[in-house]
Amino acid sequence: MSSPWEIGGFSTDAARQCALYLVFNVDKLNMAAIDNVVNQLQFHIIGRGKEAPCWPGVVWGYGEREAYSNDAVADIRDRLIKRSLIDTTP
Repeated sequence: MSSPWEIGGFSTDAARQCALYLVFNVDKLNMAAIDNVVNQLQFHIIGRGKEAPCWPGVVWGYGEREAYSNDAVADIRDRLIKRSLIDTTP
């Protein structure tokens, strides 16, 4: 059985990119593979919006980091669960 990400023959990464467009209504997606801070390769997919203060520049190192509120995290999680994009089984 295919994973939920492999919908219609999409690769896992392509399906996740489509999901970001659908769930968060972003203008653009940036992808980066970074391994200069920790000893592991990290792959980031970042949804970008034209209203962002650093648009169209890079997001890395721009401004001060700001944590999401608990309500914002719950909203993001609920939106992903609604689209069956994250697994909620224990």
